[in-house]
Amino acid sequence: MQVGLGVLGQWLLLVVLASTAFATAMSWAAWRSFHYLAFPCYVLALVHGVTAGSDSSSFPAVMIYAVTAGSVGALLVARMLGRGWTEAAEA
Repeated sequence: MQVGLGVLGQWLLLVVLASTAFATAMSWAAWRSFHYLAFPCYVLALVHGVTAGSDSSSFPAVMIYAVTAGSVGALLVARMLGRGWTEAAEA
């Protein structure tokens, strides 16, 4: 199960990267929708690392997981609270 979550996260990462490569061929709304997949991609990768990693209980690994999760969480909150929301068609 844990390895499968990591594989799913990797496939989502490929979708995000492909949308970057084809950004000029798609609308802003479509590009942004694809890029929102980066959040579940990160969560899947984090869960994979914590649960399937052979060194997940080591202090450096725990620190990496904690710092990255805290940073992503803080940036997400700042993003959601820090600016007004507009529809993709208006941007």
